[in-house]
Amino acid sequence: MRTLQIISDFNAGPVGGYLTSKLVDVDCAVSVAPFGQVYQCLGLVDSDADFSFVWTRAEGVIPSFRRVLDMTSVSEEEVLADVDVFADALVRHADGVRYCFASSWVVPEGYRGYGMLDWRRGLGVSNLLARMNLRLADRVASSENIFLLDPTRWLHAAGKPASPKMWFATKVPYANETFGAAASDILHAIRGVEGTSRRLIVVDLDNTLWGGVVGETGWE
Repeated sequence: MRTLQIISDFNAGPVGGYLTSKLVDVDCAVSVAPFGQVYQCLGLVDSDADFSFVWTRAEGVIPSFRRVLDMTSVSEEEVLADVDVFADALVRHADGVRYCFASSWVVPEGYRGYGMLDWRRGLGVSNLLARMNLRLADRVASSENIFLLDPTRWLHAAGKPASPKMWFATKVPYANETFGAAASDILHAIRGVEGTSRRLIVVDLDNTLWGGVVGETGWE
């Protein structure tokens, strides 16, 4: 049986449950690493693991970005240097698995940042986070078995994706619909990299794939 390990800075138990039910058809066992120990877990991955899913929040793994959210003045260079540290850990981790799926980062739900100035370089959180995602993508580009996934659609799957009550009670930051959407994407990603995902295109052949009525009357 193949294995998938989930690594996260928050309690990823719910997405582990969804994945366990969805991956039955592809014969894959799911394990959830202790939350909040991302760098430790990235360094201790089992070299025999088939897949890993690394779902992190920028504020959970990039210390300088956490300070940015607290409205502390931090240089872009310092934040990007922290991104490099995370990206390098991800690359080393990917050497020990067949495929690694990792989330990109989004602005925390409900965080307004600097309002209409939030996309201004050198000030805005949205601008900085976009540069962090691009830096991460560029840094891991050399590893062909790393695939970055956009969690935006997962968050939009729930009417209210964030759950402050669940966060303070169990360190679960999102609603069940968000976890379900993420699990579906991982299932499709696994099928994609293994070549079991197929698309069927049905077209009218005449004047589409060839001209005339040869399909109806024959080439003679």
